[in-house]
Amino acid sequence: MRKTYPTTKRRWPRFAVSAAVVAFCLYSPFSWLLFVASSWDYRLFWLKRWPILPGFVPGALFHPNDAIMFTAMGVTTVFLLVALSLVGTRGRIGFDCSVIIALLISVPSSWLSYVAFRV
Repeated sequence: MRKTYPTTKRRWPRFAVSAAVVAFCLYSPFSWLLFVASSWDYRLFWLKRWPILPGFVPGALFHPNDAIMFTAMGVTTVFLLVALSLVGTRGRIGFDCSVIIALLISVPSSWLSYVAFRV
């Protein structure tokens, strides 16, 4: 009888699909930046930070110090992308849970960032 070993060939396509869907769920609520009526100087300031905006809430805790705030936002965003993408590779239930968690995190964060944008 021939032994079969689990292969990791299917893991990378699963991770890529999961990462793409999680990234869409994390970043799409921030699309209000494209359509909001505001001066372009101020909007460009926010558009440059779009890649780290999913980590807005933890970064806001360090508000007076911009360097620490942007670092916290970046670390949180990378952690969310990697962790939720890995959870998404664990089958259909894991994928659904990672999408729901990504939306539950990014929608309130987007709303709070919109409030901060308007202030």
